[in-house]
Amino acid sequence: MRTIQRLFATPIVLNAFFTIAVCAQLKVKEDHGHIAPVRAKITLRNDRTREVVINGVGGGDNALSHVMIVWTEAGVSKRTIWIDSIASISGLDNIRRATDEFTVHLKNASEVSAMFSGGGIYGAQCSEGQRPDNVDNLCSILFIGNADEGTEKLNMRDLKSVEFLPAGRKDKLGNAMFDTWKFSPFTGERLPSPAN
Repeated sequence: MRTIQRLFATPIVLNAFFTIAVCAQLKVKEDHGHIAPVRAKITLRNDRTREVVINGVGGGDNALSHVMIVWTEAGVSKRTIWIDSIASISGLDNIRRATDEFTVHLKNASEVSAMFSGGGIYGAQCSEGQRPDNVDNLCSILFIGNADEGTEKLNMRDLKSVEFLPAGRKDKLGNAMFDTWKFSPFTGERLPSPAN
């Protein structure tokens, strides 16, 4: 309950900064023409891969649903990146300090060298994009859903890379669907075959 109270005390500047809780039903939402959640293939440090649905990026129990706030230009500039405009994120396995950089590859073929923003002890200030000061205090947590309907939080510092996939299918209620699902677990409807 305290998390919810803290949530309402956090200033929300743009509609893009929806603070979310991890939940089993991942509804596809649009904000300023951008969608969330997004599908992605994550590569773990042991080179194993998993397909997931990213519902947000943040820290602690708080996440931003449509955007990721990073520091660029060696920590000089703060930048907000729409999650659905990212093609991939690489170099995550090289992060040791709060100010270590990784590369964000955007869908428009540009690249951004970035570092995670700081977010306070519980990630409550991820929407403010504080300067990174402590490696344990970064907004580097992926809030994800799995094909088995489970949810979890993964620290991007424990990954090698994240590859963002084309927009996923939705059921008639707008829930995000995995390609392996033939029926919606929420509505029971038969889903069209995924496009290859």
